[in-house]
Amino acid sequence: LLALRAVQDDNYVTRGAALQALAEKWPDQNTRDLLALRAVQDDNEYTRRAALQALAEKWPDQSTRDLLALRAVQDDNEYTRSAALQALAEKWPDQTTRDLLALRAVEALDSSDRGAACSALGTMHSEFGRILPTRFLDGFGPYLDPLKPIPRQHVEKAAARVGIRPEEIDAQVAALSAHLGWDVTVGAKRKVVS
Repeated sequence: LLALRAVQDDNYVTRGAALQALAEKWPDQNTRDLLALRAVQDDNEYTRRAALQALAEKWPDQSTRDLLALRAVQDDNEYTRSAALQALAEKWPDQTTRDLLALRAVEALDSSDRGAACSALGTMHSEFGRILPTRFLDGFGPYLDPLKPIPRQHVEKAAARVGIRPEEIDAQVAALSAHLGWDVTVGAKRKVVS
């Protein structure tokens, strides 16, 4: 019944809930195959996100990683792309993920994609790094564009939100900037390709 609801239900929330329940209660190959299929083919971004998140949680292997990397670039919805980037940062915090996120943070065409990649890359550094590129300092979109400077007032609010003392802010900003590969108070620069 859940497998049918995950594919045939008219309501995207029901489809997503069915996928999550299957992953939680029946984490077998059939469920994995269904999740991978729905992560690409479902017509609703919420359902695709639910499928990607369940895959990352229950099957954190190379196949899932490859699918997340593809959806982070190819999905037609910014929130699904963002969820894929965040799952990569959380489950595979290695140099390959770091390189992908750093590239997307600077080279993605859409500013929201750049911001989501910056937040995911920041996640690999600290909670401060995760929330700083978000407009409401919650770690979720809308995102600030990493190609633009982050205002000092925003930096101070983010620091306060995660418990960084005022005298430690500059050191935290410097450490995060070193991790990201650009000074967040100046903004990232696109690489010139010749």
